[in-house]
Amino acid sequence: MLAPAWCHDSDSAAASGPLPDAHGGPDAPGAPGPGLLSLPDRLLQDILALVPGGSPGADGGAPCACAALRAAWREGLLHRAQSAVAALLAEDGERALAAPLYDRPELLLLPGMQAAAATDGGRGGSGGGGVWPALLCWAAVQVAAQGGCPLHEQARWLVRVGVAMRDAALLRAVLGCTALRPYLHGGAWLAEYLSTATLAGDPGEGMLRALLDSGVGAGPEHQAARDEALRCAVGLNRAGAARLLLAAGADARGVLQNAIRDGWIDRLRLLAGLGVRFSAYDNGGLLSYAARWGSVAAVSELLRHDAWEQGRVRAALEVATAHSRAEVAGLLRDALAAVAAVGGTEAGAVAAHAGGGEGAGATQPAAESGGAPLMGALICVLVVYAVLVGMVMLPWCLTPDLS
Repeated sequence: MLAPAWCHDSDSAAASGPLPDAHGGPDAPGAPGPGLLSLPDRLLQDILALVPGGSPGADGGAPCACAALRAAWREGLLHRAQSAVAALLAEDGERALAAPLYDRPELLLLPGMQAAAATDGGRGGSGGGGVWPALLCWAAVQVAAQGGCPLHEQARWLVRVGVAMRDAALLRAVLGCTALRPYLHGGAWLAEYLSTATLAGDPGEGMLRALLDSGVGAGPEHQAARDEALRCAVGLNRAGAARLLLAAGADARGVLQNAIRDGWIDRLRLLAGLGVRFSAYDNGGLLSYAARWGSVAAVSELLRHDAWEQGRVRAALEVATAHSRAEVAGLLRDALAAVAAVGGTEAGAVAAHAGGGEGAGATQPAAESGGAPLMGALICVLVVYAVLVGMVMLPWCLTPDLS
């Protein structure tokens, strides 16, 4: 059995490329009718297994049949996509957008073609996620080139759809598309989606990863957007999102101050567990801020999870003393005393390790060690008092009874 002529036409098969030809005109042929590709998958597999022939790829055989099927699939996909673009332009003219195709996969997909898997945990399953992201990007370029909305609007709408439907695959495709990328990166509006992606709470932080991996919000002008997204992540106890944002350059100073002021000890512990060093944020007087406004538990957490220079602890102690915060001042004195006892130069974590405690209880050994000198002084006072009493009573004891 001789192989069909199109088995040897490698040029025509390569011309269609892995995606539809971006230069196809609006008057391209419509989608092909039902044919070989409409057969059930299992039947196609049986056909490929039974194709006879000589050397594979030359005179026939399954490899040749596979190449022919692939070429036919690509051409059918191209025609289908071109028909979808033409339909959009006919409906909306210069206002045409490719984004609506997300919910109309039947316009882009060939009969029997498997839809793309939804990436949003079930949302939008009826239409959302059914269109392959690369096809949507190609359609956006084509609609813009043929008189629809310009590329910057096409790109924005595709991003909005990806965020709304929690479709990380679509976001990656749009942000990585060579034709659409110049209209996306550097925009403040896109950096604001970091908070939206954080709030979405999708499994594995897929949306947030897609944005950050594509460089969204990476510029110094987007610092506020990164910090706000971190505030959302910590507030919702989403450690994975907070870790990604910290690695992307989010500043934890504002989150720390809010946690100290409002007594959110769990947020301090979350940040400490992610490797945030509290003392690194003390240029703005974080420990002194806690000494003035924070609870005893908050100050204890700051001291327990980090090592602080003695000068900063003394400055915080002065603040606590000036505002009559006796318990906080006691914690800070204990931290300094513990460091002095071991001959160190940094207070905080040293004191906690010396006491061997955890949490707020970590300060208890230090408090006991600070109380030992006080007890010794009290004993000394009692001894001196006893001596004085004895000296006064001794003459009375030695005086003879004159009666």
